[in-house]
Amino acid sequence: MRDLYETLGIEDRRCSQEEVKKAYKKAALKWHPDRNVNNVEEATEKFKEVQHAYTVLSDKRERAWYDNHRDEILNGYPNGGGGGDDPQERAARASQRQQREEDFFDPIRRPPKGPNVMDYFDPNKFKGFDDGPKGFYTVYHKLFKELDEIERLWHERSEAEEYEPSPMFGDSKASTNEVMAFYQHWSSFVSARTFAECDRYNPNEAEDRRVRRAMEQENAKFRKQERSKLQGDVRDLAHYLRRRDPRVAEIAARRRREDERAESKKKEEKARKAEEYARQKAEWREDERRRLAEEAEDEALNGYTGPVRLADLDSDDDDEYGGKGRGRKKGRKSKKSGGLKGGKKGPKAAGGGQA
Repeated sequence: MRDLYETLGIEDRRCSQEEVKKAYKKAALKWHPDRNVNNVEEATEKFKEVQHAYTVLSDKRERAWYDNHRDEILNGYPNGGGGGDDPQERAARASQRQQREEDFFDPIRRPPKGPNVMDYFDPNKFKGFDDGPKGFYTVYHKLFKELDEIERLWHERSEAEEYEPSPMFGDSKASTNEVMAFYQHWSSFVSARTFAECDRYNPNEAEDRRVRRAMEQENAKFRKQERSKLQGDVRDLAHYLRRRDPRVAEIAARRRREDERAESKKKEEKARKAEEYARQKAEWREDERRRLAEEAEDEALNGYTGPVRLADLDSDDDDEYGGKGRGRKKGRKSKKSGGLKGGKKGPKAAGGGQA
């Protein structure tokens, strides 16, 4: 497997996302099959590698994961395959792994069992997004079935409650619930294994309690490291597959269409209500106009000239204000004389004080 940065022609791995995008465009133009009519087969493979490299490096999470595991991916793992394009090198590493497993007959020192998850981040691991023998769904369904089987064996060995099988990857016809259940489970995968096979020391061979405790602490550290690595790799693989799974893309497109239909229906309902409100308002206005016209007609026939003010009925003088005493200036009464402030006398004073 080639270095993804090298595939895009990037020399500095600290480059920005914009530089990754520019490098992808340049490499895509170079290796697009339509621009290499005399070498379509090679161009198709190269173009596929360019697309894969950009898919990984354009996603922050996948790029960070690749940067952290780049050397392991390119150079292979001490306990499992990966890396290298030379078939002879891969065969030699496989032979070494088998020899180590045969030599480590002691369960305390036996290497971890199960598939090497890191091998499955390679786009060349499958051929096409179909259900064929080497298709996308067949390859990864088999992988997760094997991982789940290992988890089941460890679960039964711990004598815990009955094991509940994990959701499987399924085929191209898996339902929406099955697909989403798979990614929800494996994206937060927690292993039931004890990882005792990762122990480096046998506490039973300790000379005293202090050495035994130190061995147990070291073994616990190795177990924790292996557990963290396996769980992280499986979760990252689930994220890796989710971004490439055509079923997920179809589910997302279907949900977008449903949301658009719901939004359109909501807008139509809102417009209908607005139209109904406008119609009712117009009817009400028309009814009110008709009622007021009828009232005006009745009042005209009965000689009604409009409302009468009480002030007009009580008035017995003809001042410009139309009411008794309306022209007088208001003021405060004097405390001493009981009259108005400013020397004006009240009604009793005006009568000369006579009874």
